[in-house]
Amino acid sequence: MFLIFKHNKIEPDAKDAFIVLAITMLVLIILPIAIGDRWGKPELVFLELFVLFPVLFYVFIYKLPVKTTFRLKKTSFPILAAAGFIGLCLGIVVDEMNRLVQMVFPMQKDIWEALKSLFTWNSGYELSIILIAAVIIGPLAEELLFRGFTQQIFEKKKSVTSGIMTTSLLFALVHFNPWGLIQILVLGVILGFITWKTGTVFPAVILHGVYNGLSILMLNVSPQNYGWYFWGSHVAPQWIVLGIAGTVAGILLIYRMTHLSA
Repeated sequence: MFLIFKHNKIEPDAKDAFIVLAITMLVLIILPIAIGDRWGKPELVFLELFVLFPVLFYVFIYKLPVKTTFRLKKTSFPILAAAGFIGLCLGIVVDEMNRLVQMVFPMQKDIWEALKSLFTWNSGYELSIILIAAVIIGPLAEELLFRGFTQQIFEKKKSVTSGIMTTSLLFALVHFNPWGLIQILVLGVILGFITWKTGTVFPAVILHGVYNGLSILMLNVSPQNYGWYFWGSHVAPQWIVLGIAGTVAGILLIYRMTHLSA
């Protein structure tokens, strides 16, 4: 890997970002095959940790400043709270988007069962592993790689809009989920905008974690226990409206708070 990156530079460029992401994708493809089913739920934790390995190696060999490379700037609690609120509201909207996509492009049953088995729990131990992987480590690792490292490179080399859109598309592709491509792209754009506007990845980490947590909760709770949420096989219209309104309101709130503090 060192030979791939070895050339003189002051800061990372787009080529390096693509190489880091390509190696990351290879790791995510090869590692599950190598591990198989031997590790069970802990495999989720190791997969998320390995997401960071290529980019951390890159930062290490070039001795790049970690704080600026990954956008680790402090932010205020109100901004973090607003980001969490967006994650909650966006989760509702994306839930309905998933249902609409399944109507047009249904996922094969065996694939669905395999994915579902990864994120359902039968004990407190399995629950803790899933939460650590999907709500804590996953959002942190993915946001450091995509919004902290990758997006920042494309913003500087091209433009903010291009940086957000390019990174969001790569973020969606890396998830290897054609049924969720549009939804993950939407999530990526919102995460990218908030990271650019606040100048730090921490709000995106909170938003991403809440979003994942809500998705896992919906997967594990029987629909009969929250019938008030549904309208037939879809999310009830009032919740969709509230989800969209809350997402927009949260984004505008963060925009206003960052604008006033500028």
